[in-house]
Amino acid sequence: VGSLFFVDLRGERPVGELPFGPPGDYEGLARVGEAYWVLRSDGVLLQLEMRGAQLAIAATHRLLLAHQEYEGLCFDARRGALLVLPKDPVGDGPDGKAQIGVYAFDLAAGAFQTQPVLVLSRRAVQEQLERLGVALPTRTTGKGKERPVLKLHCSELTVVPGSDELLVLSAVDHLLLRVAPDGTVRGGRALDAELLPQPEGMAVLADGRLLVASEGGKGRAVARVVPLP
Repeated sequence: VGSLFFVDLRGERPVGELPFGPPGDYEGLARVGEAYWVLRSDGVLLQLEMRGAQLAIAATHRLLLAHQEYEGLCFDARRGALLVLPKDPVGDGPDGKAQIGVYAFDLAAGAFQTQPVLVLSRRAVQEQLERLGVALPTRTTGKGKERPVLKLHCSELTVVPGSDELLVLSAVDHLLLRVAPDGTVRGGRALDAELLPQPEGMAVLADGRLLVASEGGKGRAVARVVPLP
């Protein structure tokens, strides 16, 4: 649905809806000042603005990368950029297929940086989470042994307020990562799959709490407060 929905977390007002465009596969949302930015899964950024009481598409930007599908979007005030998270890996080689990249769209220049500002290696992330004692998903080997496994299919990212760290959400792993600019994992938290069956969205509230949203699937979509890792 091509609309933004405004939710009163105190439950005192009904949900408000502002249409902005046609139906589409919209994956990410970020607010920059009074403007909203929406990320479509095919790599198109929509810049929205209020025109009177209506919301309209003011500009569109296509992200010129080899990636086929995009998942996450957030505003990084320190960089003056939107950070974009593709769904597919960085490259085609053995190492590239095990790496996830984060890219920046420079708002002042209106240009997309073709080199990632952050690359996460699945193997390195798994090793760091194990050292931190974070519970990982497991698989059973042919010999009946349990082995930790990390897929690192990331669905959303956001900036930790007052820092240069990012929170990265891996929906399929039900994991929340706290990552430094150099890719070092500084924290992690396993998410309850029953409470958040398909975590796809995040927002940091004005009071510093983290809100994680889960798609509903066959049930109701939910948003829950999750402690920062």
